[in-house]
Formats: sequence, C-alpha cells, structure tokens
Amino acid sequence: MLGQKIRVGAFAALLYATRASAFAPTTKVELESALGAVNADATTALAGYGAVGTWDVTRITSFYALSTALGNFNEDLTGWDTSAVSTMGSMFHYATSFNGAVAFDTSSVTAMTSMFYFAAAFNRPCSWDTTSVMDMQTMLAYAN
Repeated sequence: MLGQKIRVGAFAALLYATRASAFAPTTKVELESALGAVNADATTALAGYGAVGTWDVTRITSFYALSTALGNFNEDLTGWDTSAVSTMGSMFHYATSFNGAVAFDTSSVTAMTSMFYFAAAFNRPCSWDTTSVMDMQTMLAYAN
C-alpha cells in the first residue's frame, strides 16, 4: 500500500477492519489478565493481543487496581478511550517500571486515590480534567 493511491472508502474500510480486530475485553478481569500477560512476557502477549494502546477498553468502567504490582509493565496507553471510567484508584499501584504515555479522558472519574502509589518510575506530565474527582489522596505518593 505504501506509495499507492487508496480511495477514501477503501481507507475507511481498512481503518474499521483494523479497529474491529483490536482486543476488546468485556470485563475488568479479562483486561487484568491481558495486562498480566504483557507484564510476564510482553513479546508473546503483544503478538496475541496487539499493542496495548490499541485495545478497546470502552466496556470497562472501573480501573481500580488495574495494574497493581505489574513490575515490568511500561506500555503506551494513549489510545485508550477512558471516557466511561469512574475510578482509577490504585491503577498503577506498585507498577514500579511504569512510565508509559497516558492521555486519559478523566471527565467521569471520581476517585484517583493512590493511582500512582509507588510507581517509582512514573515521571510524565498529566493534563486531566479532574473536576469530578472527589479523592486524590496519595495519588502520586512515592512516584518520581
């Protein structure tokens, strides 16, 4: 396809097919399992699930303790649509290697307690809408 002209309709179909084939967990447990697989053996897991940032996580409304203790996890999550998520508390709790890019829609989030607690490598700018957040206690405690 490189160097070739492609019709807009064909491009849209290709884009839809790519999006439709992205890993789309229906439960938090399924998402946690996939993240655990990436943490344990990223090469093998990414071959099966695809790049973490392309996953369709729109069915998951709670990210509470999602990546807890995933010591090897450090993936780019900028492609995640988090507009329906209500809690991100302890999301990266003890994810000690995590310093991946995050660009979350946090407009529906009400809790970010201990979100990056002991995520020692995390050192990224966060520009989020926190107007609905009611609890940010220890959100960045012991993070870089």
